[in-house]
Amino acid sequence: MLISSNGQSVTVGGNIVADGGAGGSGGIASTGGSGGVGGTISISGGSVAFTGGTITANGGDGGNATGIGSKGGDGGGGGFVTTHGAGSIGPISAIGGKGGSAPNGTIGLGGLGGEILIFAPGNIALGGAIDAYGGLDGAGITRACCGSIAISGGGTVTQAAPLTTDLLSAAGTDVNLNLSNSVNSVFGVASNGNFTLNNFGNLGLLGVSASGIASISATGNITGISLVSAAGLPVNVNPSTGIPFGAVQGGTGVALNAGGAIGSTAAPLAVAAPALDAGAAYGIAIDLNAFGPRPATVNTLRNTTTGDILLNAHGGTTITSLVSSPGNVTINTFSPLDVQRGITAGGSIFLSTAGVSRNGTPPNDMTLNGPFNYSTSTGTFEVTIGAFGALHLAGGLALTAPLFPNPLNIKSFTFVAGDPLANTIVAAAYNTTAPNRLLGARIVEEPPKKDKGDDKKAAAVCR
Repeated sequence: MLISSNGQSVTVGGNIVADGGAGGSGGIASTGGSGGVGGTISISGGSVAFTGGTITANGGDGGNATGIGSKGGDGGGGGFVTTHGAGSIGPISAIGGKGGSAPNGTIGLGGLGGEILIFAPGNIALGGAIDAYGGLDGAGITRACCGSIAISGGGTVTQAAPLTTDLLSAAGTDVNLNLSNSVNSVFGVASNGNFTLNNFGNLGLLGVSASGIASISATGNITGISLVSAAGLPVNVNPSTGIPFGAVQGGTGVALNAGGAIGSTAAPLAVAAPALDAGAAYGIAIDLNAFGPRPATVNTLRNTTTGDILLNAHGGTTITSLVSSPGNVTINTFSPLDVQRGITAGGSIFLSTAGVSRNGTPPNDMTLNGPFNYSTSTGTFEVTIGAFGALHLAGGLALTAPLFPNPLNIKSFTFVAGDPLANTIVAAAYNTTAPNRLLGARIVEEPPKKDKGDDKKAAAVCR
């Protein structure tokens, strides 16, 4: 079905239906009929507005089968719905049909989810529910996959009702999907504002980017979804957008809140932002600014129920609030680390500035303030200070070697020696100096000046 107004406005005041028909029932030993596939609906106008009508392109249900050894019919797949034009959109559905039952045989499968495409040169307001997902099988337990919703606007994207789908793609200047949506995986872009998505259940990130704040909440887990090429090699960046697959980027910050876990120790969630807020119930594992090392401020890092915290911060970080977890807390910064309000861990605390990262800022100092609590019966507190770094404690105490006892009851110290030229910043500075300039342990130094008649004083001094 095609409706086009040649650029004029279109108003959907009644229902537009392109549903597939239901399959017939099976006989004594016969298979139930398959449900019909939902149809195709395309609406194009300068603007599109729903004023009480709905659009449906749902698959038909499979027919039931009652005989011994019979099979229920499979549900029909959802159809395709496309709207072109700004305005208030929805309700729209492209849902797969339900599989037929077979009490004495094999149940039918649910139909695949359909596809809904919503495009507009201006703002998009989702005024009703948008649903594209697979149908249930004949037992009403397992749902078929692969429904998708793609939303692309030249302005803002907002919603007044939840959307439900397997795959969501949402792009606009500012995207605000802050209701209780049910999405399995998401790709999102907010080119001139914030990207906000609230989700019921687990959520996989194919890549989310915002020029402002990227805010993702889920009642379940939040994980990154990595992709591989046809050759079986990992694909790090989407070539059409530059967004790393499985990552979330925020130009001014990223906020993550999970009723489950954020990332995993085997696959930490990739985050790129100058500021981070992260809260979860069952563990946090984040790789911060790995694609472009830079200093970051962590405002919140809190895990509440069980599990550990793992934060890898490339380029250094300042943590402004108490870090807490019922398990272990591990923070690796590869550049300076400043913990301003302490750490409470039910297990152990492991802190490291690791060593000079490829683009890190030497020295790799660590500054610890606030209370540091851990399990003295089953845990430990270990610090590793990267090359050319010092450990700064309250009261102006600066350590470059282990100290026992110490104010924070640190159990293990490691002070790493290293080559200054391993850091590209230092190496670049060294390579642009005069050929006879010497490199000290912490800074690039000028050699001592020669006194006339005394060449021996020109020898290098090793500090």
